[in-house]
Parts: sequence; C-alpha cells; structure tokens
Amino acid sequence: LQEVGIVNLPATGKFVASDYFTTDSKEVKLTWLGDDFQQHFLRKVEEPQGEVELRVSQLKKVSLDAPILAELGNKAETTLVTVWKLLRQQPNGESGKLLTNGYANIFYVRDAKEVLWVVLAYWFGVGWHVDAYSVGHPHVECLGGRRVFSSNS
Repeated sequence: LQEVGIVNLPATGKFVASDYFTTDSKEVKLTWLGDDFQQHFLRKVEEPQGEVELRVSQLKKVSLDAPILAELGNKAETTLVTVWKLLRQQPNGESGKLLTNGYANIFYVRDAKEVLWVVLAYWFGVGWHVDAYSVGHPHVECLGGRRVFSSNS
C-alpha cells in the first residue's frame, strides 16, 4: 500500500443503513447494490460517531485481503457511515478521494452481525455500485491501482 492522502469526515448521528443505501436515494446516484451487500448491511444500524480521519492508500500490486489487513493492522476497519459520507462528497461521480474510473474503492466494514466484510464502491459512468464480499474469499483479489480506506487515528 502506498499512502496517497488523508480525508477528514465530520461527526455523525445514528446511521440506519437502509435509510441511505437505496437506489432511490436523492443524495447519491446509487444504481446498483449487490446481493451480499443488501443481505448483510441493509439491516445495519451504527451508533453516532465522532470526527474521523481516514488514510487513503493505493494498492501497488494485486493482493488478497489477508496481506492488506496485516499491513493495516487494527486501523483496517471503517464504518458504513464513513462509506456513505465519502459517496455524498461525490454523489454524481465527481472527482475527489474516491476513484471514479471504474476501479474499486475498498473498505473493511463489520456487518449487522459484526462479521468483517470487504465493501466495494465503484463508479460505472451512470452511478455508484456498492457490493460486499467475505474477507478472504478465494476468488476475490484486489487489483493494483485500487484505493483502500482505513482509519488513520
């Protein structure tokens, strides 16, 4: 991983995923939510969180989750509200911290049952696609050039 930046996000109140992650959203152009994301994250409720400082890293080469998680250590995890706040900063695919070239923006987030998942957000020209994969899924490799978002505090 190569650090490419830092992003600061404001404090938030209680976050109910199903109130925000919908293809009917008026705030973010979400055009697709993957089945695993819907099944594991739409029931998620996160308690209020304070200000967050995220580290933005670029993958220098193809990698599985285990080496990424090992390198990031206890700073790997983020929250679903963090993903949402970043999407809100680029609701129509504008330039910003999230990649908008079709490459994945990678987050490690716990689902409604507290199981760690990989949450991916991609801009595909007409809208954001958000999906989730189990950590360590043997067929999912994170390709070089993708961005990984993690805690920086």
